[in-house]
Order: sequence, then structure tokens, then C-alpha cells
Amino acid sequence: MIQRIVVSAIVVFFVVIFLGVANADPLNDEAWQAVTPLNVARYQFTGGIMNGQIYVFGGRGTRNLKSTEMYNPLTNKWSSKASNQNAVEELTGATVNDKLYVFGAKGGGDPYVAVNFVEEYDPVTNTWTSKASKPTPVSGAPAALYNGEIYLFGGMYDYDSDSGSAIYSDVVEAYNPVTDTWRFITSIPAKIGNMAVAVSGSTAYLIGGIYADGNNAATDVIAYNFETSEWIISGLGLLSKPRGFVYSRAAPAVNGKIYLIGGWTSDKWTGIKESDTMPTDDVQIYNTATRTFAQGIPLPQATDKHLAVFLNNSLYVIGGSTGRNASGSDIRTNAVWRLQLLCTDNDGDGYAVGVGDCGPADCDDNNPLINSGAEDSNCNGIDENCDGTADNNYVPAATSCGVGACAATGQLICQSGVETDTCIAGTPAENSELICDDSQDNDCDGLTDAGDPDCLALPDLTVGSISDPPAQKRCGGKFHIKDSVSNQGEGRAGKSVTKYYLSSDTVRDDNDILLKGRRVVSELDINAVSDGTRPVKLFIPVKASPGDYYLIACADDRNSINESDDTNNCMASQTMIKVKR
Repeated sequence: MIQRIVVSAIVVFFVVIFLGVANADPLNDEAWQAVTPLNVARYQFTGGIMNGQIYVFGGRGTRNLKSTEMYNPLTNKWSSKASNQNAVEELTGATVNDKLYVFGAKGGGDPYVAVNFVEEYDPVTNTWTSKASKPTPVSGAPAALYNGEIYLFGGMYDYDSDSGSAIYSDVVEAYNPVTDTWRFITSIPAKIGNMAVAVSGSTAYLIGGIYADGNNAATDVIAYNFETSEWIISGLGLLSKPRGFVYSRAAPAVNGKIYLIGGWTSDKWTGIKESDTMPTDDVQIYNTATRTFAQGIPLPQATDKHLAVFLNNSLYVIGGSTGRNASGSDIRTNAVWRLQLLCTDNDGDGYAVGVGDCGPADCDDNNPLINSGAEDSNCNGIDENCDGTADNNYVPAATSCGVGACAATGQLICQSGVETDTCIAGTPAENSELICDDSQDNDCDGLTDAGDPDCLALPDLTVGSISDPPAQKRCGGKFHIKDSVSNQGEGRAGKSVTKYYLSSDTVRDDNDILLKGRRVVSELDINAVSDGTRPVKLFIPVKASPGDYYLIACADDRNSINESDDTNNCMASQTMIKVKR
């Protein structure tokens, strides 16, 4: 048995959004009607709508399931699709660009813990593909879609066998299906399990569930604004009694209404255990504008841990659990219920609002360009496909900017209805305009080497003078010198560094001893001279070999400046210094 007295292992169901009609509850007075049942009875599973068909995956049957089923509403038939290699339950999921993304879950042996399960199902190829792991492994984290990313709220990551309680996470993380990457978003103000999550506009609403501290009912409505990154924790309304909602995908929202279907309820408000809960047939409708709840038409039978979706102007409630048997195990069902809605088509686009059988749903019946069949791939801040989120099918495009060494790449993304290019060109490196012998556009002006006017006139740095060193010093000793550097070339020289060496002769070579100490020479115009305003302190290495040495100063010792002559940068002193132990 996988069920324990853990609230997070009790509550799986879906919150579903229907299309509203002004001054009326959009649910009709007709009874729910049974359609072809699932091939396999299951609960605590996930699914979604792709290409006008319903897909379900995983969950719990007689054991954990790895099977996939597809329902065709035109033929009223279920068919089997490719199974995943893993059998898992307590899943969450969302569909983006006609692909199903599944997260969670629970599986394995003892202990029965959260599995970092992230998979993509492609209905075109009928294949599963593993994707990037979630940074915080959890099961049953409600998913919400906003601006092309899937946000997972909280979830359960462990189980305390001593207290019989779930250990919840308060982390909110977002998955980007385009880049296959995750990012941390925020933390929920309180650790809550089994709440419904629905997105309306730029706000995610969290409704119901259980507080991790004491397993007390969470009847508050709280909200998170994606654009301002702020939480609203009061003043949004209250449920009239304890309700628990889905492990699975986020609740769709249309026209500012959130529909809460089934799930569980309890007569207790505090210390709620599995044995205190029971499935409910209740339907509550939350209005985000008035912050109030209204009564909807009850389900034909009390059901929780099920999947509910809206397709072709009809609501489908699929599978789930209808209660517990004498041994405490869930009574799973394969029943599928359908409720048709009223419709009108004022704008003549073939998409309807209300109740009836006039075709797919429309959230703006005065604009033929806005309906549930629209692509919503424009970046205009308008929810054109009626899923409650503007521009959610916008596909970022690769961009490039800058030239030469400053070239960069980015993406054209959609932010609050405005296309934004994330590409930021680089900045030329210091003195890059003076590099003229590598066939590169180092200064980012679109020109290279001889074709760049900056390369036609080059500087030429030389040491004009160097003071003589002291007559003698010991190894590890120090002394001061002064020197001057001039630019004898025909181009301006950038900042450079002069370094100093001990040499047995007056020619700089690899056998010379580098002294600690240097002088930074600022940019020099043509014929300009830099005289050190302060003496340079030089240190003889402790391990230097005793002997007589000339002191050599070398301008632009790093060779960072492209010069017309690199052979005349050094000058030796007139006298020698004796280095002693």
C-alpha cells in the first residue's frame, strides 16, 4: 500500500476553468453524462490537452502505472500510447506547444519518496524524452503556465514516519521547455500542500489545501504576481469549509473565474488526517474580480485525485478515487464524465461562449481574432487563445548583436506584451584599436588590420633614460630608480607597463633576472614623454645569483601595444650593480 496518513498522499484532483457568460453561471442545468471510460482505472495521475485530444499518464492503479492513454472526443474512444519506462504517481504536468511535460513524482520501494521525474511526451512521434532535473525534487507540486514557462509551486519532498506527516517544500521553481532549464522564482509565504493553483492575467492564485504546520485547513486565497514578484496574503476571500485539491497540473483560468471541481473535504479544521477526509462532489467558482465564491453544479459522484479538463466546449472529469474501502485503500474509478456548456457566437469566428454545442470556446465574443483556436504567438499582451495567459505560445527567436570581438548572441523574448532583445554587445578591450596584426576586428568597428584607419599609424615606445643603480646590493635588497618612456611612433599609444631586469650584458634576453617592481605608463600621444614623477622601488630576488649586472628597463614589457617597432623598447644603465649574498 502506498497510501499512508499523509495529507499529500491523499489529495489529487484537478481544478478546472470554464468560460463564463455575463450575469450567469456558465454551467448548464443538464446532468453530467458518462462517456467511454478509461482503459485503466487510475488516480493521482496527470494529463492535458494536445491537438484537440485528451492525454493521461501514470498514476496509481493496482500498482504504480507507466501507461499513456489518449481520448478522441470525435470518436468517443480511448487508445493506448507509448508508455514511459517509469511507473510513477502523485504527478504534476502541463502542456506547452502541444507537448506534455510531466513532473514529480512518487515511486520506488521503501522508503517511498519523491522521485526527480521530468519527462516530455511528444504526441507526434509518440515518444518520451527525459529532460533537465528539477533542482528541488518533490511530488505533487501544482503546475502553472505563464509566459512560456511552467511554474511548480511547493510540493512534498519527504515523509516523517514518526509523526505520520508529509514534509512540504515552499519553493517555487520555473521550467523553460525551450532551453530545458530551471530557475528559482520565490518561496511561498507558508508551507502548504494540496492547494489549487490557477493563473489569471499575470497572477497565480493559490486556493485551499493544508498548512504543513499542524495539518490545519488552509481556506485562504493567496496570490503571486509574476510581473512584480510580490505575494498577496490577505483580502482575497475564504473557502467556506476545508477543501483539498490537486497534485497535478495548474488550474486554467478564463475571464477571471477559477473553477474548483471535486477533491476532498473534511468536518475537521485542524489536525486533519487521511481518515478525516472524504471525496466531495462540490463545485466552487472563484471570481478573481469580486474575490467571492459561487456554487456550481455538483459532480455525479464524489471524486478526488482525478483529472479535469476543458475541451470543445465541454468539461471532462476523468478517473480518480471515489472513496476508501474497509482496508483504507482508495476505490479507483475509470469513469469519465462530460458536461456540455451553453454557447453563443456573436463575432462569427466559430468559437462560442456559454452553454450548448456550438463549437470550441471563445473568451472574447466581440473579437474574431481572439478564441481558443488562436495561436497566441504574438507578443502583444493579449490572451488570444483564451487560456488565461497572454502570449503563452510566443516562441523566442535567436538574435545577434555587435561585431568583431564584441559580437554576442541573445534571444528576442516577450515581456509583458513587449518584445525585448536580450542580446548585449560586448565592450572592446583596452588598447584593442592598436592590435593590427591578427586579422581580427579587435576594436569592434567592423574593420580589421590594414583596413582599419586606427591601424594605419602605430606608436613606438622606447625608454629614453634610466638612472644608474647603486654600486652594490645584497640578494633580497631593494633600491630606487627613475626612467622615462617616450612615444616616437606615428600613432597614439595606450596604457603600458615598464618592467626592470638585471642583465650580465646590455641586451635583454631570457637569461636576465626579473626584478619585483614596475611602472604603469599612461596613454601617450605622438612624441609625448612619460617621466616617472616618483622613483620606482625595485626588489632583487633572494635567490638571485651573485655577480655584476646592468639594470635594463623595458617599455611595454607585456607587449600589449601593437607598435611599429618592438625591438627598441629596452635601455640598459651606464653602470653596473654588484649583487652579493
